[in-house]
Amino acid sequence: MSKNMFKILLMGLDDAGKTSILLSLAGEYEPSRVKPTLGAERSEMRVLGFPVIRWDLGGQEQYRANYLQKRARILDDTDLLFYVVDVSDPERFQEALMYYIDVLNYFQEIGLMPSIVVFAHKSDPNFLKTPECQKSIREVINLFKQKSLDFDVEFYSTSIFNRRTLIDAFSRSLLGLLPKLNALDTMLKTFIVDAELDASLLFDENFFIVGNAYKEDPKKKEAVLQAINGIYFLFEDVIRVREAGYELELNLRKIEEEYELQFLFRKIQLGNWELYVLLVGEEIVDVRAILNILNHNYDAMKTFFNV
Repeated sequence: MSKNMFKILLMGLDDAGKTSILLSLAGEYEPSRVKPTLGAERSEMRVLGFPVIRWDLGGQEQYRANYLQKRARILDDTDLLFYVVDVSDPERFQEALMYYIDVLNYFQEIGLMPSIVVFAHKSDPNFLKTPECQKSIREVINLFKQKSLDFDVEFYSTSIFNRRTLIDAFSRSLLGLLPKLNALDTMLKTFIVDAELDASLLFDENFFIVGNAYKEDPKKKEAVLQAINGIYFLFEDVIRVREAGYELELNLRKIEEEYELQFLFRKIQLGNWELYVLLVGEEIVDVRAILNILNHNYDAMKTFFNV
């Protein structure tokens, strides 16, 4: 793998929901399109211009055995492992755990320490409210924590029917591969002070969150999370929005009235990047001046970003 290229694996048992996750992230999920992954499917995505190679590994037993036999080709050079567990099927937790242990044992054997993220998946909105789901999530976390050796593991409850859970998990995990981009958060913290805003978020063309900053106000942060849900709900078709090429403004009046805040969502050019920005404040009057402040703060950090 070249220095500026990253390899991520999406692993888990068959029917855990791996392919549905990728389709949902691309805004292309339809039940009719979901078919079992046969073997390993390799694709490339870009996060702020950085190439990321994704391997979607079919979870049927014969394929799992094949991956473990050809471990070097499949597992070597992994930067990030997403391991998907179906929380609606507790009878297979032990089977999922044994496969997970085999993979981690190989990483440890070759001295590789990729970032690892476990999805407690199919935590669908209605199911998530039930004691059964909460019990399954706790069981997954406890089981996999105990067997994660010396690896640092993060856990997320995810669902294709709450796309923000997937975006949040992927955004945080992928940006962990690009520590330089943590400076976007630092820049935004300065920006919201300079522009007298309550929050601001940056999204890339995939609608991954690549930077965010909030004032210390739990109520206002909750309002922002609702606004993000609105963005993902209204723009499920990412490709159509990306190709539209016009500035986007969301009608978030209900949230604005409830929290006495204003929201503005725009497509912007920041250096070499085409991004989307969400501005949140009690009163947003001069949008052009605010975006000029954002560009000024970005320019001040150009040397750090090296773009």
